[in-house]
Amino acid sequence: MSIVYCVLYWWMWYNGLLLAGLFFRILYSLLRRRFLPYPSLSELHQYRRELALAESFSRNVVLRVVASPAINIQDVWSTFKEYRASTKKAKSDQNARTATLQTETFEETQIIVDDIDSDKGPGFEEEDVVKKLLSAQHILGPILQIANKVADIHERIKNIFLWRRPQVSAAYSFVLLALAILTAAVPAKLLVRGATMGMGIFFWHVVPVLAALSPSERARIPPPLMHSPTDAEYAMELISQRIARGLPVKPKRKKRTSPVGSQANLSEGMSSREQLSSLSTQDPTDTVVDWDKWGGRVTRTHAWAGDVRNVLKGSNWRDLGRWKSINPFNPERTSSSEQHIETRTFPAQRGKSPGLITLVATTLYFTPITSSKPELTIGLDKILGVKKSGVTRGLKIRWAEIGPNGLQENQEERFLFVGERDDLFARLVGWNSTKWLRT
Repeated sequence: MSIVYCVLYWWMWYNGLLLAGLFFRILYSLLRRRFLPYPSLSELHQYRRELALAESFSRNVVLRVVASPAINIQDVWSTFKEYRASTKKAKSDQNARTATLQTETFEETQIIVDDIDSDKGPGFEEEDVVKKLLSAQHILGPILQIANKVADIHERIKNIFLWRRPQVSAAYSFVLLALAILTAAVPAKLLVRGATMGMGIFFWHVVPVLAALSPSERARIPPPLMHSPTDAEYAMELISQRIARGLPVKPKRKKRTSPVGSQANLSEGMSSREQLSSLSTQDPTDTVVDWDKWGGRVTRTHAWAGDVRNVLKGSNWRDLGRWKSINPFNPERTSSSEQHIETRTFPAQRGKSPGLITLVATTLYFTPITSSKPELTIGLDKILGVKKSGVTRGLKIRWAEIGPNGLQENQEERFLFVGERDDLFARLVGWNSTKWLRT
């Protein structure tokens, strides 16, 4: 095969078809993925070989680089503690010695000052280490931003070939076809001159304009291949579609049921240790608490208690004809003309009061267990930020609110615990297909 590719390369070079062949090859890969989306057996084997090579490479990197770093977090923390201790010691020594300066001569005072300066030496050296670490952080920050942008471009190109958005992939297919025909028809001399002209325009006229822009104005420039989504944007689209259809954000796994007889025969042939090991390897999702079910039960109980409270209020409770149906198993029928709005409930802890977070089409409510009215109301269109916080599955929500003076004020609320927090987070972020930024 190498001989065939070598002959083909030099033949295309002699006829000036290298660039056209490159565009046709990319177009072939794009269209092949559209009409043959599933990989072949040889491609699967090649993919497994690449995975094995990647795992061996990462293992070597971990052994040679990550296993023995020059400076890690513990070193930084110990350096910071030693720096604080040395500065405190220098200050205490300075205070003790300045008290003796009033009774000693100028020569003795000069000696003491020299001693104090010598005591500050190690502290200042450690301060220099901290400054170097901060300067390294300032250097690594732009590098990480560039790496993030390169990763986004790679994801956009990959999603073009995966046909995540068929209209975008089809448009790029026509662009590749036009470039292939153009490069095949135009002489190589004109192509080289046109390519160098484009590079000169970009380097001498576009780059200075980009460098003169402020960071805020530069951030408004759309990224390359902006019509193709990244993996995060595509995931948000899927979440928004599932929310709009009333489906759970995370699809539930189907439980695998085995026949009773085969399970009994299997348990008879196993020892107790094997049975314990088989029980320990069961799917952990089977034991996860179904917060949606318990939230629904708490909501029904809360509504039933409110109906009882309304019935017993005043003197109308003696009139049996004015009683509502307070049996939770026999609710009143609603007319079919009423619009169905999906409602989700999540047990939550706000400060010292436990309660329920109720999420409807346009609003989020928090109602304490001891109250029948919501204590907190947030419009979904006013939410500015959502953040997961704490080891107890907490959640922070920041939103905009019009204050008494008529100006917009930013409010923030923290829930210490939220049942099914990931589901609530995904629904808030995926509401109405809003564009979000990672901070």
